[in-house]
Parts: sequence; structure tokens; C-alpha cells
Amino acid sequence: MGLVVVGGVVEPAVPMGMQKSGDQPVPAGSTNLKVISWVARAGYGQTAIVGDELVSNGPGAVVVRCGISITGTLAFQGTRNFQLMHNDTTVNFLNTGDSAVVLPDTPLTLERGDRVWLRLTGSASYTATVNSGTATYLYYDLA
Repeated sequence: MGLVVVGGVVEPAVPMGMQKSGDQPVPAGSTNLKVISWVARAGYGQTAIVGDELVSNGPGAVVVRCGISITGTLAFQGTRNFQLMHNDTTVNFLNTGDSAVVLPDTPLTLERGDRVWLRLTGSASYTATVNSGTATYLYYDLA
């Protein structure tokens, strides 16, 4: 009987980033709407975007940063809810009526295949638009 040795190297997570490509309408009263249509962010050449989510290539500790540029009218003292997602769990959020939203830095421990993505809930009465460009971004660097 022969001896079989199986070995491999687990590749650690690499920094990944994406930015919004194309404006995205947010219907009034929408809930948990995924932010879609992304392209790789400059400087993040090993980015894997699958289903509008960053997908980790391996394990590692990272710090996630994200921002959203959004336009549209809100009711008096109205807010929208912006959520940073790790797989299907909200790991950070912000309720605000601001048009330039930056969530606080979020440390995460990723495993191979973990997904990092953004979603939002719109205002009850008014439509909005998530704006394309470098002001709408999601990226992570190694911690």
C-alpha cells in the first residue's frame, strides 16, 4: 500500500476593493436593497466581485471601509439605513439623512469565500439614487 501525502498552502486574504459603476435608483419604501453594479477599485488588482459582493480568496484579519454618495429628498428629519454586510449578517450600520455617508472602519476576520457587501433601506416616502463613482466604494485592507 502506497503512502499518499496531501499538502497545500492556504493563501491568506488579499486586499480587495470596488467602486460603484452606474447610478442605482432606490424606490420609496424599499427595504434591504443590495447596492449593485460595481467595478474593481484602482489599486486593488486582485479584487474578486461575485454577485455584487467582494469574495475573500482566503483567511485573514481585515479592516473594511465604505462610503456611499446618495441623492434624493427626505421627509423632515428623515433618514435612510446603510448596512455593511459580512455574508448575511449586518456588521455595521448608520442611520442618516446625509448625502455623503461614510461608515466607521470595521475590523473583520474573513475566511475563504466570505462575502462583504452593502445594502440600504430607503425612506418611506421619497425615491433616491445611489451615485456612481469613487465616492461610492467598498474595500478592505489587511489589518
